[in-house]
Amino acid sequence: MAGGPPARLRYVAMLLRDPRVSKLPRYLVLLAVVYLLSPVDFVPEVLNPVFGFLDDAVLLWLSLRWLIKSDPTPRPPGARVVDVTDRTFRP
Repeated sequence: MAGGPPARLRYVAMLLRDPRVSKLPRYLVLLAVVYLLSPVDFVPEVLNPVFGFLDDAVLLWLSLRWLIKSDPTPRPPGARVVDVTDRTFRP
């Protein structure tokens, strides 16, 4: 996706507000963010710092991936998402 992290955050925010997107992926992303911020973990960072942060990151990544794949905008297979607000000149 063109545009970098700010464009990706806008895209995810747009999908979270889109009523055509199923509720389950939207709720899962919100629950993943709450889980990331909560002190309760499946694998505590105190016992194993690498896997403690890794389970948070994997859960958030999987939920975001499901949300993006449930985008209702029709696209041909293999098409790339182009950010139309990108103002950089590319010859």
